[in-house]
Amino acid sequence: MNPSVNYGYVSTPQAHLDNRKIACPRGRGLGGSSAINFSCWLVGHKEDFNQWAALTGDDCWKWEGESGVKERFKKIENLHTESDLQRPHLFDQEALAAHSRIGKVDLSYNQVWLEAEALSYQAAKEWGVRVHAPF
Repeated sequence: MNPSVNYGYVSTPQAHLDNRKIACPRGRGLGGSSAINFSCWLVGHKEDFNQWAALTGDDCWKWEGESGVKERFKKIENLHTESDLQRPHLFDQEALAAHSRIGKVDLSYNQVWLEAEALSYQAAKEWGVRVHAPF
């Protein structure tokens, strides 16, 4: 909600919502809207990369291997989990261990968690959803 990092756009009045305006947050600054939301570090499924390698005939797209995509991602990321020691029951420790802590792109979870965030992780875990898929 801070105008120094959020343009604060809103929709036109919505007739079917009692003429309410809907917030349309858009981030200011490097990273755009990623700077104001719960940004995510997403890595595609290994079979997608393998399929691209097959389609292009270029082995550098393969997931596995010394110069495979998996290893290149590991060279990029620097996962910080120090703040997550308060909530180890919410994290898949095996999956976290598969990530790198040597790259130049710092990755971490919120330093301060709202109760709703912790409950969302707990609910996902109870339903068998792996919150952190290993490489």
